[in-house]
Amino acid sequence: MKYKIAAVIEIGSRNVSMYIGQLKSNSAEIIDILEHPTDLGHDVFCNAKISFESLWELSDILDKFKNVLKTYNITNYKVISCSVMREALNSDLVRDQISIINNMKTDILEDTNEKSLIYYDSFNIIKNSDIKLEGYSLFAYIGAGNIGISVYSGDKMIYFKNIPIGAFKINDMFMDIHGDTIDLPSIIQEYICDMLNSFNIPDATFSNIILTGQEISLISSLSDADKKNELYIIKPERIIGLRDTLYKMNVENIASRYNVSETEAAILYNSVSIYAAIAENCENIKSIYCPEVNISKAVLKQLISEKTVAEYKDYISKTAISYVKHLCQSWNLDSKHAETVEDYACRIFDKMRSFHGLGAENKLILRMCSMLYQCTPFAGFKSDSISVLNLISSMDISGINKSDTLITGFITAASRAINPIEDTARIADMLPDSKRIAAYKLSAIFSLACSLDYSKKQKLKDLKVSLSQNKLIIKANNASNSSLEKWAFDKKSGYFKSIFGISPHLKLNSSMFK
Repeated sequence: MKYKIAAVIEIGSRNVSMYIGQLKSNSAEIIDILEHPTDLGHDVFCNAKISFESLWELSDILDKFKNVLKTYNITNYKVISCSVMREALNSDLVRDQISIINNMKTDILEDTNEKSLIYYDSFNIIKNSDIKLEGYSLFAYIGAGNIGISVYSGDKMIYFKNIPIGAFKINDMFMDIHGDTIDLPSIIQEYICDMLNSFNIPDATFSNIILTGQEISLISSLSDADKKNELYIIKPERIIGLRDTLYKMNVENIASRYNVSETEAAILYNSVSIYAAIAENCENIKSIYCPEVNISKAVLKQLISEKTVAEYKDYISKTAISYVKHLCQSWNLDSKHAETVEDYACRIFDKMRSFHGLGAENKLILRMCSMLYQCTPFAGFKSDSISVLNLISSMDISGINKSDTLITGFITAASRAINPIEDTARIADMLPDSKRIAAYKLSAIFSLACSLDYSKKQKLKDLKVSLSQNKLIIKANNASNSSLEKWAFDKKSGYFKSIFGISPHLKLNSSMFK
């Protein structure tokens, strides 16, 4: 059997790694791992830039990895980077030089994309270990430069946030105080406590804690964890005990005792302090689940398995919708109206497919907008369109990249405008050029869908959408006076026609509009 083989090269904070794997039995089998240490994280988290010396070293490493790719005859590979390149002020220059010198394209994963890949892999590992998560679950991914925090109710995400502080960054922020009188674990404990108290979770009770990060294998080993497949199971008191043990030691002693470098010792100390702080703030937890995941393996699975890609897209859709729905419920979401607008928008989207040429993934944007547009503070006020766009585009929505979040804000701002042609013109420049046309198309579809339930009373029944001779014909029965919907539809029809060149017509089965 011929297996599909691929590789992922990750430019990380402490090393550049390459994972080579092949598809076997619908899963990724790792056949080789290469790592080369670097000091990129120190460059970025201390000086905000990658030095030219580090750039030349990085280029040499990539050149060596490229030779290995040739040895394996691998053409399907991807070069990725996360926080170290995200936070480097000169990342564009670095990527340009890698492209010129090494002829390699570097993809910088956004925070939300990185964390969603980790969450997806983690939950699969937990599921495959026959563990069922019930109640509220707190998930924390401790990265080098940040911490990804999410809260799940059962299998539905209800909270997601990226905290701009991580194990490596803490090390460089407080590198001068290790061994001094400042109580770093107490500082981290108070910071984590304040963060968890901001989640607004009913009863503030977590039934499960899921923790993972780059140091999880070492921490699990030092905590005498049990292991089930790729899942470590740790008692909270062991994590806290390990933290207390490390607190009594300086970095040099930690490095010597556990046979790691001093940099790795400091990061271990910080990671354990974060893990212990989370454990101490979640009472009555008997076990901490720690999946053995990393971003390179997660991306590699996407490269070699079409099934994984499809399942991941479904996961993204479910988590994004559950998160946005929970968020909007705090803004008095009208669920029936949201479901009605979503249904209408998706029907129009499907019928107009040959005209808009957009992929099915854009439906997710319309579904999120059906909730956000009616709940967002300031929505509906023409003078505040920019405020609405800025508010939504600043949100962290798991798995949704910033450009799509920006489109979501654009559609939301445009949908409540009486004159969307004029209103969108004022905010279109805030969109990237590559996304502007898609945003216009989606906003035209969504605005028309909103008009069909303008009163929020679901007056139209048995709605059907069809195309005939450059006309979009929407037919429906109306059980009550739909004058408001007819007026709103006429107002939004001009915007729709200006985008598609298609004239919308609303035909209601009522003597009032015959």
